[in-house]
Amino acid sequence: MLHGVATAKQAGYTRRLIPSHDYPLMQTDPQLTLYGTQACHLCEEASSLLALLAGNGVQAREQDITNSADSAELMARYQLRIPVLRREDTGAELDWPFTLPQLMEWLGDVLAEEG
Repeated sequence: MLHGVATAKQAGYTRRLIPSHDYPLMQTDPQLTLYGTQACHLCEEASSLLALLAGNGVQAREQDITNSADSAELMARYQLRIPVLRREDTGAELDWPFTLPQLMEWLGDVLAEEG
């Protein structure tokens, strides 16, 4: 995605992506994991929120809890909670539902004002 304004179709409507200079940049690169399943529409919504911050250095590895070597453990932990965003640096987890402002606050210690 280019730094600038873009649109993305999501759940039957068009969402305006805010220019990257409107959001703070990541100071460090914490490892983020978004736990969910491929058939989870809420997981798609959470991924779309993360995509809004992608131009600012926020990226998450998506982990399908039904399709991994440790699926039994992941299912037991996350099955009723997905989507869940986990910071691997602190172990902190953010359960759905969350908004863009809540996500930015949760990432606040690694976000810095640009310029």
